[in-house]
Amino acid sequence: MTPKPVENVVDENGILQITGCLPIDAINKRFLLVTSASHPDSWVIPKGSWAKDETQKQAAMRETWEEAGVKGTIKRQIGVFAEKAKEGVRAHHTIYEMEIKQVAKKFPEQKIRERRWFTYDDAMAAVKAHYVKDAISMSSLSPLVHPDEEDEKKEKKKKKKDKKKEEEEDEDDEEKKEKKKKKKEKKKEEEEEEEDEEKKEKKKKKEKKEEEEEEDEKKEKKKKKKDKKDEDVEEGDEKKREDVLGEEVVVEEEKKKKKKNKNKESEVTELTDEEIVKIQLSKFDLNDKHEVPEFESKK
Repeated sequence: MTPKPVENVVDENGILQITGCLPIDAINKRFLLVTSASHPDSWVIPKGSWAKDETQKQAAMRETWEEAGVKGTIKRQIGVFAEKAKEGVRAHHTIYEMEIKQVAKKFPEQKIRERRWFTYDDAMAAVKAHYVKDAISMSSLSPLVHPDEEDEKKEKKKKKKDKKKEEEEDEDDEEKKEKKKKKKEKKKEEEEEEEDEEKKEKKKKKEKKEEEEEEDEKKEKKKKKKDKKDEDVEEGDEKKREDVLGEEVVVEEEKKKKKKNKNKESEVTELTDEEIVKIQLSKFDLNDKHEVPEFESKK
């Protein structure tokens, strides 16, 4: 059965608008590609223009059935890709990713096209059109988008390891920050303690100085008191010495006087005749008032 031809759709700039599907076998991780009707040696994806009564998505599913004999579910739009030529952009291709549900043995264009399964690497090697290569590299089977299971495991493991390392580094950073904070706080405390110690030391020195000054003052007072006492004692001793000396002088004078008197008493003086007479008369209780014959000395 030959499909009914569809008129080409162009935009306001005269660029051809095409829609198509990239059929994938998600379980076996492979692509189904078909040959070009005009170039049998070129591997392409099923694509074409859309009719007025259908959407781009519907047209893409229809073209995939007609050209590849495949039915399935469209999972997502991979993107819109430009097909370039020497004169500029030839067409814009809106390509969808289709997950294959059924591959028919017979299909409308089976006589003019071939179809074949390709792995990712084989498909990238077989395809010549750059826009198809771009669509394949952006598909869900691309290792660039979804690495294979082993690589994915490795990547997950690596990410997990990196995450753990980052967490450890964060913990280390936090620990470092905490240590730094504690160190800063400790330093501040030490500075405050040092400041307090300095204040205490200053206070202690001040108190000690005051105590020393007070002690010196006490000593000075005590010394003055002692000096005064010594002066008083010296004055008292001097007075005593004076008194003793005075007494000694008096005693000495008295002694001298007594000695003098004694000497005087013992001293024989020569009396006059008159004095002798008086002494004799005094023995007889006579005085000079009585008439006493004059004594004539014998010569």
